[in-house]
Amino acid sequence: EHGLNAKKQAFSPTESPRKKVACRRESFQLLSASISSGTGNPAEGIKYYEKANDLIEKSKLPDADKESYIINSILWNVYFLSANGELDKATNEAEKGRLKVESRKIPGEEMLLNGVLGYLELKKGNFDKGIQYFSNSWKESPWIWYYTAVAYQKKGDQANASKLFEKITKWN
Repeated sequence: EHGLNAKKQAFSPTESPRKKVACRRESFQLLSASISSGTGNPAEGIKYYEKANDLIEKSKLPDADKESYIINSILWNVYFLSANGELDKATNEAEKGRLKVESRKIPGEEMLLNGVLGYLELKKGNFDKGIQYFSNSWKESPWIWYYTAVAYQKKGDQANASKLFEKITKWN
């Protein structure tokens, strides 16, 4: 709740130009979805995701911006579905996202794809595959470190898990 309230203030569109308002509203919905899912309420996260999609579809953003939001939306939906235990739906959505990301070859999108695929594989119990995807995601992300550590922990590799958990405590 505190995170959502802080983000509402940070993304307040009252003084922004029209285009930034649309971008901020879409970003806020996706961020709210992420916070809700990450704090144990993935069903609420999916509602925010659906609001973001609706805003993206209705927006008058340039096509390149809209496509970027669509890809981010698809990939975060994989995360939300995975967090909600809907692994078959998440797998299907991941394939849609993979095709879009691979056609564009934008490094940030590729790293997000790998992070989300790692999370999906972690939820499926495929820990080695999850670790492999995480290793191709953001190298300096506590989110990636955390889920990589969880994957190591679940496969019984306490040494690597502990190193990453320690790294998280020293981050910042």
